[in-house]
Amino acid sequence: MIRHPALARLVPSCVQVQDTCHMGLCLAGWLLTNICCTGAIWLGLFIVLGEFTLTGTLLHLDNFASRYLAAEAAHQAHLRDRFWIASAVLFLGLAVLRAGSLPRWHAERAQTPSKERLHG
Repeated sequence: MIRHPALARLVPSCVQVQDTCHMGLCLAGWLLTNICCTGAIWLGLFIVLGEFTLTGTLLHLDNFASRYLAAEAAHQAHLRDRFWIASAVLFLGLAVLRAGSLPRWHAERAQTPSKERLHG
C-alpha cells in the first residue's frame, strides 16, 4: 500500500494497465494487417502482370529484380524511392478504408446514451 497520496496518482491502476495493453495489441494487429494487405496488393499486381500463371508471375518478378540490379546506383535509388512512396500510398489508402475496424477506445469510458436496448 502506498502511504503518500501524491505517489498513488502516479501508479496506474490494474484497469488502466489492461486497457493500455489491449489498445496496444489492437493497434499492433491493425498495423500488421495493413502491412500484409499492402504486400498482398503488390503480389496481386505481379500476378495480374503474369496473366494469372505462376510462370508468368515469376518471370515478371525476375525481370523486375534483374532490371533493378543492373541499374546504376542513382536509378536504383530512384526506383526504391518510388516503390516506398507507392507502398505508403497503398498503406494509407488501406488505413482509410480499414479505419472503421479500429477499436473505439473512448467509447467504453464515454457517458453518452446508447440507442441499444437493454436485454435481460
